[in-house]
Amino acid sequence: MAEALEQIRNQFNDFLQGLEKKQKIRIVVSIILILLTLTAIILFFTRPQYVMLYNNLDARQAGEIKNTLESSGIRTKYGDTSSTILVQQQDYQKSQVIVATEGLPQARFSYEDFFSGNNFMKTSEEKSKEFVVALGNELGKIIEEIPGIQNAYVSLAVPDTTGFIQANREQYAKASVFLNLDHGVALNKNSVEGIAVLVSNAVQGLESENVTIHGPDGRVLNLNSPSDSQVFGPSEQLSLQQTVKEDLENSITDFLSTVYGYGNVVVMANVKLDFNSQVTEIQEFSPPIEGETEGIVRSMQDLQQRVVDYGAGGAPGTDTNTEDIPQYVEEDQEGSLYYEANRIINYEINELRQKIVKAQGQVQDITVAVVVNSTAIDGGTLNDEERRELENLISAAAGLDTRVVRVATQEFSTTLEDEIRRAMEMRGLADTRGLPIWLLGLLAAVILGIGYFIFTRVRKKKDDTEMEMDIPIQQTSSLEEIELELAGSQVKQQLEKLVNKKPEAVAQLLKNWLSED
Repeated sequence: MAEALEQIRNQFNDFLQGLEKKQKIRIVVSIILILLTLTAIILFFTRPQYVMLYNNLDARQAGEIKNTLESSGIRTKYGDTSSTILVQQQDYQKSQVIVATEGLPQARFSYEDFFSGNNFMKTSEEKSKEFVVALGNELGKIIEEIPGIQNAYVSLAVPDTTGFIQANREQYAKASVFLNLDHGVALNKNSVEGIAVLVSNAVQGLESENVTIHGPDGRVLNLNSPSDSQVFGPSEQLSLQQTVKEDLENSITDFLSTVYGYGNVVVMANVKLDFNSQVTEIQEFSPPIEGETEGIVRSMQDLQQRVVDYGAGGAPGTDTNTEDIPQYVEEDQEGSLYYEANRIINYEINELRQKIVKAQGQVQDITVAVVVNSTAIDGGTLNDEERRELENLISAAAGLDTRVVRVATQEFSTTLEDEIRRAMEMRGLADTRGLPIWLLGLLAAVILGIGYFIFTRVRKKKDDTEMEMDIPIQQTSSLEEIELELAGSQVKQQLEKLVNKKPEAVAQLLKNWLSED
């Protein structure tokens, strides 16, 4: 075995000694390229695959989980954010077991914890408090399912109910919701109000106005009063105005593009909406029968009173006046008469009460400007009659007054179109630039290796052909005679080694001998 290895080593040394310097350099470069290519391929196919173990963790939970896994010899790394923990795919199940054994991440108190615990040793007050905590945590989990909300914490303040009426008076349930939003996310007013309604409907005796929702910076997101629920905020006003503007521009553009061709019409609209709030109350009275001035008699009260009074007559004085009775002059008196009549009639009439609330967001003013590509028009311009007809068409299509519509013709610039076409042509090159650097290096190494292999084969074949053409056919007989004479000698073996090592030098030597002869 040792002799065989020694023989192989000697043959390899002889082979290297027989090569020229350029050939040695080429072989070394080829070997290096092949090794680099194999190394890149092995690293690509054997690199560790990481999978997500947990996400949406806070900084404390992520640190505890990472330290626990790394202390157990499991490699971990963070994902796109520090709230995501990644582990190697082969360690996924083992990581779950280790983390669960350590009780991480610490979960919130839930309904399962409330019902699975030993409730026999707890008082009714303790049970009610735990139920409120579990309810708040459950509401937090539900709110976290809303897109854009990373974490939600709900704190409930529910008053204790007793059998005393005085104790239950003037006590209302309240709730506070803290939201940790994703980066760059802002909840609109409808979403905030929906969260408040969700929490209020889940808690008995809780009104939506008693729910406060706080953002990541602590600001109250539902600070507006319930009476202002129908009032559009500044952002909503701009959004609604922009929506109306875009719809109007798109409708007019589609309408005119069917006539002048797509890309030959540009429409710009300016929309002004009225967001003023106005409430009008009207109260009217009218008879139930049309044409009558009086209503239907509902009740009537008729009172008449007649009083007659006559003066009383008799001898003046008293019975005790037995002696000189005074004499008075008596005059005749007429009677008095009093008469009173009173009638009260209640009529049934119609009463109409109206409360008119002006809708917000009504269109107050709209102006439209249209530019048509002159190349799409016969003659390149519009006369006054054609311009008026086009303005009337736009007004009829959009429902506008012709005084706020303007039409112009202009040749469109194609510079942007040419740039887009040029960018589309260079798209293939841009995609190639997006490849990883190691992949580009691997492809370059493979291409260089294949090119070098083809080059050496072609050059070797070319050298062999030239050698065959340079040596005359007559030399074969001379070489055969030399071989016959030196058969079995040591010189023959040395010549064979020389021919194998440096065939070009031997060929040149033979040509020199022949030329001398």
